[in-house]
Amino acid sequence: MGEVDMAGSYIQACAKYGVEPAVELLVALRSGGEIECALSHRIHPLADVAVEAVVEGLMGVKADISLLDLEGNAVTWKGAKALAYLLEGGNVHTVKLGENALEDTGCKLIASCVASSRSLVRLDLRANRISGLGAISIGDMLAENSSVKHLSLQKNNIDDNGCCSIAAGLKGNHALKHLSLRFNDISDRGINDLVGVLPECSLTSLDVGGNRIGPEGAVTLANSLCMDWSSL
Repeated sequence: MGEVDMAGSYIQACAKYGVEPAVELLVALRSGGEIECALSHRIHPLADVAVEAVVEGLMGVKADISLLDLEGNAVTWKGAKALAYLLEGGNVHTVKLGENALEDTGCKLIASCVASSRSLVRLDLRANRISGLGAISIGDMLAENSSVKHLSLQKNNIDDNGCCSIAAGLKGNHALKHLSLRFNDISDRGINDLVGVLPECSLTSLDVGGNRIGPEGAVTLANSLCMDWSSL
């Protein structure tokens, strides 16, 4: 099926769900080649039902989807459930879901399918009200995934227990290079857990600014950054 047919399929899906087609996606589907689906910060935010239509329109696409940007919409766990089917397809490379309302349930749905992905390189889940419970699923994802290099979890509600789960997932993960945990609820205890796994993962960038890190945690982190792990 050609990409023009894909645009037609998306229009049909929109009619089925009773939503207006996103012009940006229609243009992307008709452009041919690699698809960039940029649907962020719309005047009228996309709700879950509109996301279901987007997913249905993209399901048959054989070309690579270099970008799926749904940042700043109104996506909840219901939309995440639909997106999970698309992410299982293996042709999506960057997913931006920041500033939505996934919460822990939506986070778990996304993380569970990303765990087995071999194509996804960037995942942005910032500002989604994800707590320590959601971080457990992130840790499980990191323990299995071997493709994601950039992960943003900033501006969530991840505490020390959640940080511990993420650290456990990082242990032995040699894909992730950049991790942002900026503006969460992490204290010295969480920093100690992260520092403990640095020799066993491949992080080159770790952002933990804006947390509850005290002088002791700051010293621990600074000392770890001065060490040459390759010599251990």
